[in-house]
Formats: sequence, C-alpha cells, structure tokens
Amino acid sequence: MDKRNDDLELDTLLEGDYNTDESFTLEQILSEYKGSAFIAGERKTPSSELDEKVNEILRSVTESAKRETSEAEKEADDIPAPEKAEIEENTDSVDEPTRIIDLSAYRKEMKHEPAPTPKQEDKNTLREFEEYELEDDDFEAFSEPEIDESLFDNDSDEAVKERYSASFEEPQFTEYDEEEEYEPDFNEEITRLNAPMKQYKLRSYACGVLTVIIAIFTFMYESQASLPFGIGYSTALAAGVIMILGFITMILGVDVLIRGTEDIFNGHAGAETLVLFSCVFTSADGFQMLVTRNYDRGLPFVLISAASVFFAMRGKIAYDKAIADSLKASLATGSPFGVISENETDPERDILKKVRGRDDGFYFKLTTKDSGELFYGFLTPVLVIFSFIFAIISSVGRGDSSSFAHSFGIMTAVCAAFPMAMTYALPFKYVASDLKNAGSAISGWGGACDISDADGTVITDEDVFPAGSVSLSGVKFFEGVNSQKALIDSCSLIITSECGISKIFSELLKSQGFKAKDVDAFTFYEGGGIGGDVDGDHILCGTGAFMNLMGIRVPEKVNLANTVFASVNGELAAVYTVNYVPVNSVQGALRSLLSTKVNVLLAVKDFNVTPNIISQKFKVNMDGVEYLPADKIYKVAESENEAPTGVSALLARDGLGPLAEVISKAKNLKLISELNSIITIGGTLIGLLLMFFLCASGEFGNATCGRAFIFMMIIECCVLLLSQAVRRRS
Repeated sequence: MDKRNDDLELDTLLEGDYNTDESFTLEQILSEYKGSAFIAGERKTPSSELDEKVNEILRSVTESAKRETSEAEKEADDIPAPEKAEIEENTDSVDEPTRIIDLSAYRKEMKHEPAPTPKQEDKNTLREFEEYELEDDDFEAFSEPEIDESLFDNDSDEAVKERYSASFEEPQFTEYDEEEEYEPDFNEEITRLNAPMKQYKLRSYACGVLTVIIAIFTFMYESQASLPFGIGYSTALAAGVIMILGFITMILGVDVLIRGTEDIFNGHAGAETLVLFSCVFTSADGFQMLVTRNYDRGLPFVLISAASVFFAMRGKIAYDKAIADSLKASLATGSPFGVISENETDPERDILKKVRGRDDGFYFKLTTKDSGELFYGFLTPVLVIFSFIFAIISSVGRGDSSSFAHSFGIMTAVCAAFPMAMTYALPFKYVASDLKNAGSAISGWGGACDISDADGTVITDEDVFPAGSVSLSGVKFFEGVNSQKALIDSCSLIITSECGISKIFSELLKSQGFKAKDVDAFTFYEGGGIGGDVDGDHILCGTGAFMNLMGIRVPEKVNLANTVFASVNGELAAVYTVNYVPVNSVQGALRSLLSTKVNVLLAVKDFNVTPNIISQKFKVNMDGVEYLPADKIYKVAESENEAPTGVSALLARDGLGPLAEVISKAKNLKLISELNSIITIGGTLIGLLLMFFLCASGEFGNATCGRAFIFMMIIECCVLLLSQAVRRRS
C-alpha cells in the first residue's frame, strides 16, 4: 500500500464513512504514537524511525478498520429485510456532525520539519531574542522529569500512561487575593462618601439637641427640681418623657444601630455593638420601670445611650471626612511621590524613601482597621459577658432579682464610652485636613504605622539641595591638558553618577555644544569620589582629599571646599567650583525630622555633601545622622519599584519639607490614637467596676445616670483635647 492511499483511506476513516462501533480519532492515534515515541528509552528518536513508526500506525489503523467494516457488512447481510429497513430508517434520522481534520500540520510536527524563514521586518527582533542568555534558574520551571526505562517494559498501555503521568509533579499555584488588591475609583468613592454627609450631619445635630434636653431633664430630676411642661416631681412622667426622647435619638442614629447589628452577624462586634446593647437594655429597663411602677432605683440610663449614639455619629462623620480628604489629596497631582517602607536597601531594617509615580495600595492601607477597632473587637464580647455576670451578682446575688434589668442596663451603658468612635477618627480628620492643604496624604492607620515603625528615612542630594540651590561659579583647566576632552570626559562621568550636581554639569556640556559620552566601569569610591573609563581613558572626579588619596597631588591654593577635581589617566585636568545655597524650607524640615527622633540616613551621591557641610550650611546639629555607604546609596535608587507593600503616604511636591511634615503627622497620629484608646478603655473599665460595686451594695441612689454621664464626659473631654495635639508642629 502506497503512502498516498494510506492518507486517503485514513482521511475517509476519520470522516466517518466506515460504519464501525469504534470511532478513530486523532487523539487515539497520537496516544498510540506517544506510547511508542521513546524507543529504547532514548529522549530523542531519529526522524527516519519516527516516520517509519507513523506509517506503521497508519497501516495498522486502516487495516483494522477495514476488517471491522467487512465483518459488519456480513452481519448486515444476515439481518432480515424488514429489520434491516427499520435499522436504516432509524440510522438516517440521526444527524451526526462530521469533523474533517487536516493531518498535514501534525505530520509536519512529527517529521520535525524546519520552521519557515522569518520575514525581513522580524529579523531585528529575532536577533535580540537570540542574544538573550537564559540563566540556569530559568530552566527549572520548564525542566522535564527523568523518564524511567522500566515504564515501557512489558506493561499495558494503561499502566504505561498511569506511571508516565505520575512521574510529573502537579504545578503548585499560590492563591491570589484579588479583594485585598482591589482599589475603587477615587472620584466615585469621594462621591459615595460625600453624598449622605449633609443629611447625616443634620440628623446628628438633631440627635445632639435631644441629648441635651434629656440631660437637662435628668439633672433636674436628680436634683429634685420641678420639671417643666406639667411634669413636676412625677418620676413616671419624667421617665416616660426621657424614654420617648431617647427613642427618637435612636431613630435619628439608626445607622449606628444597624452597623452594630451587622457587626454581630459578621462575627466582629465592636464599639457600635456596645452602643446597640446600651440602647436595647436601657430601654428594657425603662419599660420594666413603667410597667412595674417601681421607681425606687432612679431613672433609666437613657441619657448615656442617647449620648453614645450622638458621639458615634460624630465619629463616623469625622472618619468619612478624613477618608474623603485623603482621597482628594491623592488626586491633586497626576504623578505624586509615594512614600514607601522597604528593607531591600538594608534587610535588617525598614527604611522610608520617596518614589515618583507610586500610589499603589493607598486605599487598602487607608481603610485598614485602627488600634481602637482592634481593641474593641477583642473587648466587646468580654465587656458584655462581664456586664451580664456583674448584673447577676448585683441583683440575684443580693436576693433582688427584680433589679436585674436596671443593673444590666447600667453595666452596658457605661461600657459604651462616648469617645469609642473618635479615638482614631478625630485625630485622623485633623491630620487629613492639614495635609490636604499641602497636597499630601497619609494612607490611614496602615501608613501611620509604617512610617512610625520605620527604622529611618532616606535623604538624597535633591532633598538637601533642591533644583536651583546649586550652581557652578568657576571652571579651571590645568596646563598641558586638552580642555575640550577634559570637559567632556569629566562631565560625562558626573552625569553618569546621577548625583545632585549632575544636572548643572549636563547644562554646562550642552552650553558648549557637546554631548555626554558613555562611561565604562563606573565606580563610586567611599573616599569621596567617582571613577570610570571614557574612550579608553581612566577618569576620576572627587574632592581634593580623594585625589590625594588616589595619589594625585592637588595644589594647596586650589584645594578649597565645595570644589570638584577631575583627572585623566592620573593627571589633574580640571577644577570646578560649586555653590551650595541653603534653603529655609529645608532647614525647617531638617529640624523637624531631627526633633521627631527619626533616624536620618544620608544617601547622597554628591561627594561634597557631607554631614559637616549640611551642619554648617543649615545650622543644625547632625550628630547621630548616618551616612550610607556607596553600595547602599545606589541600591536605594535601584529598588525604587520593588517594594510590594504599597505606599504609606503621598506627596504632591518633591522636597524635604513635605516628607518631614508627613513623617511628623504620621507619628503624632499613631501616638495620640493609641493614647486615646488607652484612656477610653481604661475609663470604661473603671466605670464598669465602680457601677458594679455600687449596684452590688444596693447603693442605687449613688449609681445615678447623671453621675455616670459626668464621669463619661470627662473621658470624652480628655480625648477631644488630646486629639488637638496632633496638629502640633514639631
């Protein structure tokens, strides 16, 4: 049988012309081929043997199909005519789709035919790809497993397939949390936050007015004064009016109660859940009092619940305002400077630095839970449980079970401290508002923690001496030197270093009509200089001390401060005098950073800029400032886009001033928020214990709502005053 007939018969077979019970597919042919592709355990089989094997498979498949077809025709001839007609009729009614497969492409692959010659326009791309050298690590992910020859020794096809597939390891995929990286459109988020703000503020004002009225009624009743509107000295009327006003405040602040309920079902009950419990159980106490007409224990603690709702609403307003202001500041510029915390420069510590164009992860950190939320997420169940236990002891434990509702209402009320929702939200609002005016923003609690916990902040040449504060005041070339070559070579070397003075040297070169050349073997020396090869000549640039250290004598009369010396092949060639003008804003920023006890790390490539020069120019004490070594200085720039943690703050303007302000505000925000949380939680625990001892001893006359309100307002005032300190300038 010739090859052409084999192809035609196989194509016809695959098209379905043979009425066989077994369908022959390309996958079966390749499976049979796969099982025999490795001959004698070799990884590569000669093309001649592969072609022979393919022809053998084609012949065996075709002959087998013919035999089965002829047997099927004989069996069909033995079927009686009526049954045969019925079978043909049923067979014709089934409309099976026909699949036509062109095997030419597969034959080309099996014969390993060479790929077509690339077109002319693709040659450059191809050449670039061929010049790329893969490292050994690049092959690890694609390496094939070793094939054991015993897999193919006297085993069935199923056993071979099972063993062969088992020799491959399943790839392991790391789960990617898309929700964690999701950041909404900032403009849409600002609109969402601002839309309900106006009516929410109006409701909070109304809630505050009602709380004041409840407070007046409560204090008048407890001072035994006659209440207005015909209430007089009636405890029943006073309790009824207070209950109605308290119920209205709950309706006005229903958002707080809904969020508190949702937190319970979501498994992370917090501060708003305590407000919910306070409202529910003080209301239950009031209803029991009105039903039983037992007024011996005083008024229910509705005033505490109403005030808790009001302050929770104000805390929510402050938090949303802070988020909106931060997002607005992030949109103030198209290419902000992101402040990131990274440890690639020094693996042993986290270092802050600015990176242009980075704003990733800002929203995620902006909405991170603060310390107050985390504290109350743990304390809320504990406080509720202890409130219940204390109420049992104070009522049933004394043999007075009827006072349980009143005791439980008191315990839950004092647990809902007024500043709970403001410990972080209020200082964050002040910080966000102040920074927005400067075009900066801290990425919330996450950013404040990153900045506060960092081991230092990097200061570069441009931070100390920004653009416009550095200039050239003189150039001198030594005798016997090709001034043009010395100028081009030395400027090219300084431009390659990308130091703070590289821009003025680039402008000098352009002003003379020259272009910078390529520098080979660039080196940054610890002794205060740089070096490299330009057109085969070895060029050195640095301070006078560096030149002397390299064995190049510098005349005393030109060895002045703020000068750049250049040598060609060991011979002094040129001297450049540089002017460094201190900027007042930088001076203030340096003092701010040093006063906040931030570890300042000087990563300056300009060899003239040293702690001594900075101290002299800006009149600041640079004791303790760390000067990074050369290898880490350049590593700072190289790792700009490597930090995966997201930005901790955004700056609309470059310079040391905005960076110093953000660092100062972030440290104040974290410190004051934590102090607020400690004061609030401490006050809550003290209030709970005081009320427990009073109730347990039956002193309900001393455990009054008015006294508890005064105690809780003292805590609130401490938090309000302390939050103002976040605006303090260092």
